[in-house]
Amino acid sequence: MSAWAQLTWQLRRRFWTRWQLLRFRLSKPQHIGPPVPTTEHLRVVPLGEVYPAIPLRDVLTVEQIPSDEAPLRMRALINTGLALGRCIPQMRPGLPEIADDPRTALDDAGIAKYASAFRSPVRPSVYDTDGPPDLGRLAVESPYAVFLERDDEGTLQWDFRELAEFEHHDGLCSLGLRVLFSERPRTRDLVVERIESVELGTVTPDDDTWPRANQLAVTAATTHAALSRHFAAVHLISGNHWDVATRNQLPVDHALHRLLRPHVFNSFYTNYGVTRAQMLPAGDFVNVYSFTPSGMAAYFDAAYRSYDITVTDPVADWARRGLGAESFDTPTHDNLVELFELAHAHTARYVDAYFESDEQLRGDPAVAAWIRELAELVPNGLGGVETAPTKSGLARLIAGYISEGSVIHDLVGTTLWDYQLWADKNPTRVPRDGTRVSLDVFQRMINNNFALQLRRAPLLADYGSVALDERGASLFTQFFDECRRLQERYDALPGGPWRMEPANLEINMNG
Repeated sequence: MSAWAQLTWQLRRRFWTRWQLLRFRLSKPQHIGPPVPTTEHLRVVPLGEVYPAIPLRDVLTVEQIPSDEAPLRMRALINTGLALGRCIPQMRPGLPEIADDPRTALDDAGIAKYASAFRSPVRPSVYDTDGPPDLGRLAVESPYAVFLERDDEGTLQWDFRELAEFEHHDGLCSLGLRVLFSERPRTRDLVVERIESVELGTVTPDDDTWPRANQLAVTAATTHAALSRHFAAVHLISGNHWDVATRNQLPVDHALHRLLRPHVFNSFYTNYGVTRAQMLPAGDFVNVYSFTPSGMAAYFDAAYRSYDITVTDPVADWARRGLGAESFDTPTHDNLVELFELAHAHTARYVDAYFESDEQLRGDPAVAAWIRELAELVPNGLGGVETAPTKSGLARLIAGYISEGSVIHDLVGTTLWDYQLWADKNPTRVPRDGTRVSLDVFQRMINNNFALQLRRAPLLADYGSVALDERGASLFTQFFDECRRLQERYDALPGGPWRMEPANLEINMNG
């Protein structure tokens, strides 16, 4: 790279670093108060109608953001960032690859500036090896643990073969692959048997191409976690549809509206910004991950069509994936279940407090209308809850929604700060020619990850002020106290970046 090219790139990189730091410092958790009555009725339309440059046909989104979630200051900041992106693009074709040493690559990307405002990325212990990371360990102790499943023959696997169907950028390896694991009951862990890759064929740990196949497997996992499990499931589906149905069908003085209030708060506000910044053809996703704009659009439509709300319930999802009482340790799953049960205990108490029986619940016209609209909005329905609503079914459904916006949003979203930034083990792209990603792709990935760390309302706070009455307020306080006690127990245990803890979680996915 010439001296002039190096200088102009450094100036551009520093500009975007300062912009990200400015956004981070301006971001403050907003107070979540009781909902305000409104006469607005929200409609949903294909996302491509709202954002013509993002040609999604199947994904539905709110047609117009309600006035209370569209403050001028927020819209101005987002549009300023988009305008700056057109004038001073974050990408610069022709830049060299990043440094081989991962810490040097981070230093070159100005990580010290981000660390001064937030923190340095924590390198997962599974990456502290001279060779490829242990996929068997990543399959049970990482954000990618949510993908472990058994196939029809009972074989444990990660199955990312569908990723081959979506157009990749020229020169990048296909992410279509399957990783097959076997159990070692004596040591209670998993070992990789082989990787079946569209790009490399069938590869075993003894083959010369194993490091490459391993790298592709992690890249496929991080892509699917960030795009499908995080953005499609949490933002485009949960973040939009629950807020629409709640606003349209539950009066602001309804007990269920107050239960949901801290969790639906500002969903449209958040999605307005992240959808445009990340999904536009010049946005983060196309420039960080492997898919072209058309491939990305097809990918998100496919993820939307195949959505199964069971994923919001870690116990039910574990069974859906063909898993049960396994002979190997499952730390990430156990952690997710523990946090889910906190939310479930809260929602069960709350539903019991305001509905004496299943008959009373089914006789509430607002609840019936809310469930009906939610079932129509959520792809493939509510897992049967809509056919014969019960108190227990409703409590579990809402607990899944709470867990999705708080725990899962952190696990497969913000936690990637500690996984994706280590490009030697967890690249977001794998060039076919054997080079590493270029400086601008790596920098864009860091900027995108840093943007996910914006401050949000914390889980460890008492949201009793949104309650309908003293009874509801005491239930919110009890939930807060239980979250705090779990954190005290976690404080006495060894952990890692994979473990979700109440102290690090937000009450929802929103700003």
